Amino acid sequence: MAVDIQITDQDLPVLSAVATQALELIQDPDVTTRKIDELVRQDPSLTQRLLHTANSPFYVGRIPSQSISEAMVRLGLRQLRNVVVVAATGELFNAGDTLVQDMWDHAIACAIGSYILADFLHTAQTEESFIAGMLHDVGKLIIYRQHPELYHSLRERADAGAIPLYIVENEELKYFNHMTVGGLAIRKWRLADSVAEAARFHHDLEKTIPPTLTNKPLACIVSLANVMVRRMGIGATGGSPPAIETLACADLLRFKAALLDPMCERVREAYEAQRPAFA
Repeated sequence: MAVDIQITDQDLPVLSAVATQALELIQDPDVTTRKIDELVRQDPSLTQRLLHTANSPFYVGRIPSQSISEAMVRLGLRQLRNVVVVAATGELFNAGDTLVQDMWDHAIACAIGSYILADFLHTAQTEESFIAGMLHDVGKLIIYRQHPELYHSLRERADAGAIPLYIVENEELKYFNHMTVGGLAIRKWRLADSVAEAARFHHDLEKTIPPTLTNKPLACIVSLANVMVRRMGIGATGGSPPAIETLACADLLRFKAALLDPMCERVREAYEAQRPAFA
């Protein structure tokens, strides 16, 4: 019998108030560097995580930033917005829980994988793909926080039967799965609709491409990166991922099976090099 869980708007986590205000300010074409700097420094934890992220191998130049102002000058507002999202998301996953840490590792690997795929495929969406990959499974965290015992039982069933977790969710949860919940949360945070779509459809895209998607390449990149990271065993649950030849997302991207192993190795090397920077 399916379980009728209830997840309301109040149950969806919010980014910190400072992070939310910073994202709004960054959208203002007339905003000054000083104004953003003064705002972000009101939250020492976010400031520390933001600088840590901005100085990671993923973003850093030859000279690391010592302040928010320096980071803004070096990165530009577009990149800064992504760094704020990454820093704020890391705070949501900072729970001192091994299962949550496992989710965070998977999120980081998928973010890096999505970025590398977007760059390799020349989609001109590398920055957005990183954020979409980072947030694609955030619905799992939300369900786990609201229903920890239930979520553990779903994972145990997925592992015992070598069944993908999302299939167990679809069978056991009456209304919600992590894709739906993640899409709702991302929209609540007022991020791009294409990022919410990637979360909402990343498993569906293994089988078919919904015609209503507004950004098919981005969503397919995240779906393919997720399969690759599952294949690599980072945060994997519920058996082996589908074969590359069967993936609708890979077909749309014209990503051939012969590319899979070299690309997985490239992603693994980048993940292992950059993982400490997102701790």
